[in-house]
Amino acid sequence: MKRELVLVVDYLPGHPLSVHLSRKHNFTANLLDAKEMILVTEVNHKKCNSNSENKIERGPARDMSILFPGKTIIEEKTAADTLVAFVKKIGMTKVCKVVEDNNLRFCKVPVISNRRDAKYGKSQKDLGDGWLLITHSNNIMKKSFIEKVSITLDLGVKVILKI
Repeated sequence: MKRELVLVVDYLPGHPLSVHLSRKHNFTANLLDAKEMILVTEVNHKKCNSNSENKIERGPARDMSILFPGKTIIEEKTAADTLVAFVKKIGMTKVCKVVEDNNLRFCKVPVISNRRDAKYGKSQKDLGDGWLLITHSNNIMKKSFIEKVSITLDLGVKVILKI
């Protein structure tokens, strides 16, 4: 193709997808509720030498609990699973907005992203609809992230780390 075009996909549950092409480059100006989906930029990570001097010492494993007002508790087998359950309970859209507005990242990767990271992709948990949650962080960072989301969205949650 040698010219600009706009691709519009209509989706109605229970019906086949409908795809429309237009050569008008300002076609989206007429769609007030159109959402442009942009792939998150790829992160370049430095390569580390695998010398024994550079070995990472991990802290002790901890459990994590999230207490909501009204006695709701999220406490999964691992802190990473607890973080995933928290994001799913609050809603990926709300949490994603907090991540975008505050540029929240773990290991230079947005906490919620639509791109699997080359280095930390194995620690990105699927949230559905193409979104991924990175859990590669210590539990203090996870706690800080949950508290930031709680303050921003006025959730009033309390995060407890257990040794």
